[in-house]
This record gives sequence, structure tokens and C-alpha cells, in this order.
Amino acid sequence: MDPRYECRRVLDEIRRLIKRSPFSQRQVEARAGFSRGYLSQLLAENLDLKLVHIIAILEVLEVSPGHFFRTLYPDPRESALARFKSRSQLAASAALNRDLDALYDAGLESLKQLRRRLERCEDAVERLERMGLLSRTGSGGGGPQRP
Repeated sequence: MDPRYECRRVLDEIRRLIKRSPFSQRQVEARAGFSRGYLSQLLAENLDLKLVHIIAILEVLEVSPGHFFRTLYPDPRESALARFKSRSQLAASAALNRDLDALYDAGLESLKQLRRRLERCEDAVERLERMGLLSRTGSGGGGPQRP
């Protein structure tokens, strides 16, 4: 880990926070108790950045130091856990989709089988009618006719 690089990362994040805040750089400087031009010198890396500077700036911007540093240095275990949860959810979603597809296919196949059975029943009823053993019209009984 290169300390100069890490200081630049901290300063870049501070710049980003200042831009997103309702305060100008001058206002942050004044509220942090810095002399005029001091914050500009810090951000230009002309002065050594100290923790006390960071804390003062964060206080003005109403950003907790914990949040600030977690943003810059997230816990790798939390990142790994988030990736694992994301992958687990994707896998579960994919498995659910496969199960739903299988159920849908099974439902379609069942409907096809029912349709074939219904067609066979209709064919059987027509044969029985042709043979005179069954009549769909009649005295309301609807049952088989006796010859």
C-alpha cells in the first residue's frame, strides 16, 4: 500500500464530498477553522494531510469518519458476503425459474393428455349414439336408452 496514493484517494473523496455538499470550499475551510487558502493547499497536496484535518472537514460536511473510511476501505468480508448473497439469490432465482418452467411444461403436458382423453370420450359417445345405445336427447334422463 503506497501512502501517497492512499492520501490522494482520501483527498479525492473529500473533494467529491465537498462538491456534493451545500458548502463552497471556502465555507468548509472557514467552518473547519482553517485559515484562508489552507484547504486549497491541502487539496493540492502542498501540505501534509493529517487526521485532524480529515476529522474537521468531515465534521463540517456532517459525514461520520466511520462511514468515510468504510467507503474508502470496505471490509473484504462484507464484500465477499454481499457477493455470496447476490450469487445465492441468483442461483435460487435460476433454480426457481427452472422449477417453474418444469411445472409449466408438466401442466401443458397434462392439458394435452386431458384433451386427448376428452376427444376419446367424445368419439366413444358418438359411436354409442350411432349404435343406438345412447341418445343425448330424450326425456331428460340423459342415461343410456334401452332397446
